[in-house]
Amino acid sequence: MEDAPKTTEVRIYCDGLCEPNPGGLATYGFVIEQQEEANWREIHRAKGIAARGKGATNNIAEYTAAIQALRWLANEDCTGVSVALYSDSQLLVNQLSGTWRVKSPQIRPLWSEARDLLDRFVDSCAQWVPREQNELADRLSVEIYVSTLEAERRELAREVSIVMLRPGLYLADGRHQVDVALGVCSCRDFKKLNSGRFHIRCEHLIAPGEG
Repeated sequence: MEDAPKTTEVRIYCDGLCEPNPGGLATYGFVIEQQEEANWREIHRAKGIAARGKGATNNIAEYTAAIQALRWLANEDCTGVSVALYSDSQLLVNQLSGTWRVKSPQIRPLWSEARDLLDRFVDSCAQWVPREQNELADRLSVEIYVSTLEAERRELAREVSIVMLRPGLYLADGRHQVDVALGVCSCRDFKKLNSGRFHIRCEHLIAPGEG
């Protein structure tokens, strides 16, 4: 008797963030890989905005990452595969695995969609991994977060007045000191944007390069 053909294995690495949490800008990123003999080949990656403002949370971002990845697989007619979904969110993994109850009315419809999508595949599971093993998905969610905020501030930079104090050092709008070489600005917005693990340029820091 011949052995049954082996089911293709696919793994998803997904991540999301929201700054500030709650109520900030929630972004996501994911990477999908497919096993080919002894190797894994990336077949798709994506990043985007999950939510913004009221109702935006880290958990919304994490669920959106998983749902967007699973939707992509389903839309590509890849339901005949075995899927392992990896995330550094304990809440996402434990709720999808049935270990934790879903109490939040905001999360329940996302959980339901993610669970329905997982059930479309031949086999599926959700597994927790530390952030170090989820580095690429994490980087994608950070990239879209930073690029979105910088794009908005690039628009604001058009209205900023700049006076050069010396090469590399400027006065913006008559009161904010900008050091282009160090990549810092004395304004409150810059300090707020860079209070965590990101480096985001404010409109004053962008303005000297836009002139």
